Amino acid sequence: MLDDVTIPMARYYWQTPICLFIVDQHSLEKVEFIKGPVVFCVAALFGKVRLIDNMEINL
Repeated sequence: MLDDVTIPMARYYWQTPICLFIVDQHSLEKVEFIKGPVVFCVAALFGKVRLIDNMEINL
């Protein structure tokens, strides 16, 4: 029942990401092709709140 409320709310408030970068995990320089450890960096708006997060990916 909670999903019946939270999913429509998330769709209403979630907006297009402001920026999304994939960078090398060591140098933090942007990469075009993933060949090793990288970090996904994202900034987005959820309503009036700006969310910033990252995730390390080790390949």
